[in-house]
Amino acid sequence: MKKILFILIAFIVYLGYLQIWGGRDFSQIGIAVAKYNYSDDTDMLVTDLSLIYSGGTVSQGGLATAQMAERVYYRWTDENGILQHSERRPDIAKYETINMGDLSIEIQKSLSQEEIKRILKK
Repeated sequence: MKKILFILIAFIVYLGYLQIWGGRDFSQIGIAVAKYNYSDDTDMLVTDLSLIYSGGTVSQGGLATAQMAERVYYRWTDENGILQHSERRPDIAKYETINMGDLSIEIQKSLSQEEIKRILKK
């Protein structure tokens, strides 16, 4: 029991040393765990944790996308005929629910300089 307690205290002291003098930002562990909860990718979790312990910062890349996909918006037409959007459910009977994760976004390719010149010549 004393040996386990000693190891635990030594680990806490080591983490404190890294936090204070090593410039590690251990608040990012929460970000790494949240990313793991969304993806269940243990390799990514280990990579993120080793990056934190080596003094790096964790990218929120996929986490932000996953959190955005869970958002729900509501769309309805008010009594003046104006289309309304909100994150809060309206107090009317007829409204549309929009799940952001169900939407698809298409990115269109820009025209090259040659294509623009060719179109303008016509």
